[in-house]
Amino acid sequence: MQMHFASVWEAVADQIPDRTALVHGELRRTWNEFDDRAARLARVLQQRGIGPDSKVAQYLYNGTEYLESCFATFKLGAVPINVSYRYLEEELVYLLDNADVEALFFHGALGERVAKVVDRLPKLRTIVQVDDGSPSIAGALGYEELISSNQPAERLERAEN
Repeated sequence: MQMHFASVWEAVADQIPDRTALVHGELRRTWNEFDDRAARLARVLQQRGIGPDSKVAQYLYNGTEYLESCFATFKLGAVPINVSYRYLEEELVYLLDNADVEALFFHGALGERVAKVVDRLPKLRTIVQVDDGSPSIAGALGYEELISSNQPAERLERAEN
């Protein structure tokens, strides 16, 4: 029997909600927080047309946002695409265009690169910026604002084939 990542992580969150799931420096998130934050991001992605087999890229440094956005992507049956933070503009365009990416999560420090390529990516409909003190780029949604201003998406039934 195969298990879907989202189903496994949701089951763990249900069984041990108050145990630590994520650690980044001094930041700790419980399984309940991990599941809730990912579900709120999933709601936003869902509202913006992201669904099964959609591609969602993570152009992020190591941190909780990487795993939360991947979990949100898995919750919808979409496909996470890891993007190295070392990629420059032409590499970004090549990868994101060829992968048919529809949503992109990125750290603000990488925003200048994103701003230079976003108009060259016709399938990209949603960009979400993780605030790290860098200026916001035009058209980017704020990561923490999305989490705080949205209700969690309902869990989906997944085929475990």
